[in-house]
Amino acid sequence: MGAVTNTCVPSCSTDDDCERPGYGCYDANLDGRRECWFEGTGSGDYGDACEYAIDCGGVGQGAVCAIDNVWPEEPDYFCTGACGVGDVECPDGWGCSGDGICIRPGENQIGTSCEDYGDCTSAVSNPYQYDLCLIEDSPMSPSVDQAPVMEEGYCTLYCQEDADCAEGSRCTEPGDLFDDRGRTIAPFCVRGCEDDSDCPRQGDGCYDVNHDGQRECWPRGSGPATYDEPCQWGSECGGVGEYAVCRFQGDDEQGRCSQYCGRDPEGCPGGYACHFEIDGWGQFISTCVRECDDDSDCAPGMECVDEFIHYDDFSRGAGCR
Repeated sequence: MGAVTNTCVPSCSTDDDCERPGYGCYDANLDGRRECWFEGTGSGDYGDACEYAIDCGGVGQGAVCAIDNVWPEEPDYFCTGACGVGDVECPDGWGCSGDGICIRPGENQIGTSCEDYGDCTSAVSNPYQYDLCLIEDSPMSPSVDQAPVMEEGYCTLYCQEDADCAEGSRCTEPGDLFDDRGRTIAPFCVRGCEDDSDCPRQGDGCYDVNHDGQRECWPRGSGPATYDEPCQWGSECGGVGEYAVCRFQGDDEQGRCSQYCGRDPEGCPGGYACHFEIDGWGQFISTCVRECDDDSDCAPGMECVDEFIHYDDFSRGAGCR
């Protein structure tokens, strides 16, 4: 049910003043005055399926038929109530969302692996938030080339604040997160953690991804490769470890192990510098690139390119490509 604004409604003192069937007299908009407005009269109770709010007789006054928190190819709707309106008292274990409706509890799947959106469901404060699966060829953006690339997929949500995320997860800031190619990605919910055992997705580690003093579950290199060695995924780059990415240049079919440095430009290992660029789709990339004087400074298959590195002070220097 969407919000109704700038609408004339009849005022009332009792239900007898409301002539329309299915309407009762109550303070529907919490302004201290009573008006005739619809109420649930059907057989549905909290959590039951519905088509319209009037189906939700178990809720009564203040009934809402809300969209369920799933990718809405075939949206499901459930009975709930507008917090504090009419007869509404959120059931035990339910909470009041930022949009002012009662939401039901659910399993926190933020940070679990996925193949598509249908694999991800989360208890969130905003039931109109759609779950996302960050995975290669994801349909989350106008072009799949712009979508974040995550090996094995990562269940998450767009967010603006922690309240948008499931319990046990939190919202990040722009520039906090990176995909497997080293691209900075939009603010998403990430699973918080104390140690690696709290991270359900294979290949993730528990570390301070965004350098804010808190730890999150995010991909970490664990394979045999190290800086500048060939890779297809950051998980292969155990010599990099935390913040590992597999950096592709242009149309290269083979990537090279590197480290995301967008939140810590000084964090690259000795001989490397944080290189900032924007790809053809307008996505920011921040990865550690080896500084060089000539090709002999670079790994096999790479060459020293003048002014390749773009430093954060807008100067440029030679780097291995």
